[in-house]
Amino acid sequence: MTVGDWRKRLGLQARSSRGRTNSGSSGPWWNQPMTYRKPKQTARTQTTWGSASPKKILESIALALLLSPGDIGLILARVQKSIHLRKHPGRSKYTILLTHAYLYLRSPQASRPPIGIRKFVDVCNTAGYELELTEIQRLVRVLSETGLIPRDPNAVEWIKRQEYLLRQEFELSQDEIATALSLAEIAQSDQSISGRGPNSLAAVSVYLGAECHDHRIEQRRICSYFGISEPTLRNVSDKFQNIPQARSIIDNGKE
Repeated sequence: MTVGDWRKRLGLQARSSRGRTNSGSSGPWWNQPMTYRKPKQTARTQTTWGSASPKKILESIALALLLSPGDIGLILARVQKSIHLRKHPGRSKYTILLTHAYLYLRSPQASRPPIGIRKFVDVCNTAGYELELTEIQRLVRVLSETGLIPRDPNAVEWIKRQEYLLRQEFELSQDEIATALSLAEIAQSDQSISGRGPNSLAAVSVYLGAECHDHRIEQRRICSYFGISEPTLRNVSDKFQNIPQARSIIDNGKE
């Protein structure tokens, strides 16, 4: 007697080919609607809810995040595995979905510039999906502890992975990129500054690397690109000045 025969004899529903019980809904899970929070207009506004399929949600933010159909498929596969393993009890599925999209964009498999967490949250909220910085940070921490996600790229990897885009966006020369990589390597190995986010270290390395060659980049532009604030850029730049090796490179560039 097969498993299907036993389930039928016991009055249980048949299972689909993926091991899930058929509940009468048609199509794969990523085409089934899920609820999500809409951004509040004011602090006193009550929470409102919308409904869209996981695939539609990803497609609506794909343009802003440079996601291809193949990327969306990989993200959905990660979400399916994560939910199946029950690594995040009590979390809403749409929060899990968006967190995996963020983590995918920061992984080497994405083959594109990693995105800062604040910029990602802004993109989601602009698209109509309320996402709070603290909730995605907590879920990233939970997933990292399970070993389901790769480590974040360091500052040198950030710059190397997006060298072409950096040269196009800020008209950087090969020498400016080389200087930025040298500064990033020094910064990420220095104990006084190693606790800073890799995107912050990469942003400051590119900013100062360009300055060393008399190329001034607007702070607003570099901060927008790397997803950090201008005060963070200035504070980390000051930290660079206190590292002897970095200071030597900066001073030699200004001579």
